[in-house]
Amino acid sequence: MRRTYVILNPCDDYAAHIIHLVYLKYGLRPLCVYTDRKAAFYLKPGYPILSSEAVEAEFVVEEAALPAWVAEIRGRYRVLGVVPCNERWVEPAARLSDLLRLDWMSTEVLGRFRDKVRMKAFLRERAPHLRVPRSIPVRAPAEVLASGPARAIREASDRFVLKPNDGAGGKNVVILPGGVAEEVVAAHMSLAPGQLWAMEEFVGGPEYAVNGQVGPDGRGVVLVVTGYSRVQVNGRDVVADKDFKVDQTDPVFAPVSSYALSVVSALGLRRSPFHMEVKVDAAGPCLIDLGARLVGSGCAFLGSLLHPGRPDLVELAAHGYLFSDRYGLDEPVDWTWYNAHGYVCMSGIAERDEVITTLDGVDEVEALPQFFRWAVRPRIGQRVQRTLDLYTAPWDLDLFGEGSMTDLLALADQVRGTIRWNQRRATVRERMVAHGRRLADRAVPKLRWVAHRGGVPGFR
Repeated sequence: MRRTYVILNPCDDYAAHIIHLVYLKYGLRPLCVYTDRKAAFYLKPGYPILSSEAVEAEFVVEEAALPAWVAEIRGRYRVLGVVPCNERWVEPAARLSDLLRLDWMSTEVLGRFRDKVRMKAFLRERAPHLRVPRSIPVRAPAEVLASGPARAIREASDRFVLKPNDGAGGKNVVILPGGVAEEVVAAHMSLAPGQLWAMEEFVGGPEYAVNGQVGPDGRGVVLVVTGYSRVQVNGRDVVADKDFKVDQTDPVFAPVSSYALSVVSALGLRRSPFHMEVKVDAAGPCLIDLGARLVGSGCAFLGSLLHPGRPDLVELAAHGYLFSDRYGLDEPVDWTWYNAHGYVCMSGIAERDEVITTLDGVDEVEALPQFFRWAVRPRIGQRVQRTLDLYTAPWDLDLFGEGSMTDLLALADQVRGTIRWNQRRATVRERMVAHGRRLADRAVPKLRWVAHRGGVPGFR
């Protein structure tokens, strides 16, 4: 049987990179599984490697039908692993792994990482020495304002946090005052009817992200720590505008790294990357959130620049998904290059909904020697929304350079002021071009979908 691996919904920058890397390094080609035919139709053309010889086969399989699909392919392929490239597909990857009887993490283990309340309850029970915030599940405003545990959370500080229990990217996260009115809670919870929410005590102090990899024995390594900058905008308190590298010599680096490795070990994480958000106050590090995946917005590409000459974050993740050795994890880390270079991941902020008719500053930003990549490049005709989270950022870019983080952060502030849209009156022609592109962006894919009668071009 041919050796292969499964990659779920691979229309993603990480997925495309992993497919290329694994094909070159190991000669392995994946089985690409798409659970949404229409989404695959729209997104697949943006990733040419998905139609190349680097792919073994492609399948469109609804999530509910994955068990039957596994039974069909089990006798044809020797599957080495399952690759989830973003938060949404972590738990389904574990279910597939169970069905394929792979030596990876079970659905029970990875399910903890998609259930914020359960994950923190597990830690309080199994590792009480590790600090985590009090957290309870709620479905209705009355539960948020109830007595008992909810009251204790409201009164632990002058504020508390309400967020989707399986959320990511800061979507629908809000900080509310302890004496909040029921109608305010109800208005926020109405954004996601039927959603299970996590109600948590508020933890103060600066916030950090810890990124690393865990080996097959639960022992991990931290390769990048970043600091978060969050701003209050559009009625939200926790909109991320940038995160930036923290030097290994910074006094906070060692304690947050040690804490993060203890947490992922206690949770049973194995052969997986991790991205943990931690706050640090006078009482020390405290878990805010944790994903069993690479950091979002392609920031693992940027973090990998800080460790030349050794397996990078994406390579470690790809190898861990497929093989059960400690590849690269025991190599000593030379922090010299890491400490001598810096990076900033920046997200744009829009204060109103509008179509971009004039756009300035993009060429100037791309000409900077510190410019690394766009995760999201702004464009004429783009419809921007009021920024409430990472999903509604109008642009997203990365800066990388040698020297002090102070200088790079100052440059980031200049970059933010350089990218401008609709700051000058558009001419009639500019408005026509913008709205024409907007119409084409929406209509052309739909017409192609109708013309192909629901088929997916390039599927074999």
